Amino acid sequence: MLPKNKHDASPSSGDSVNSNVQEADLQETEDVNNSLNALICALDAAEQRTDDIMSELFYSNREIRRGKEQVGQSASKNATK
Repeated sequence: MLPKNKHDASPSSGDSVNSNVQEADLQETEDVNNSLNALICALDAAEQRTDDIMSELFYSNREIRRGKEQVGQSASKNATK
């Protein structure tokens, strides 16, 4: 990816232009890094929320199946009486 600041620093323009271009490029790189870090944090939060939801669904499904098994066992016991 090319930096936004594409200054043509000719040798006659001196070191100050090159320094300014390098500083702008470093700032842009830092801004991109900060944006990526924010994105990573958001994705981590979404992943954690997804994990929490999946865990909750797993345990509630387990409880429903246990309840159905207990009802089935009770019905079997009542039928044999």
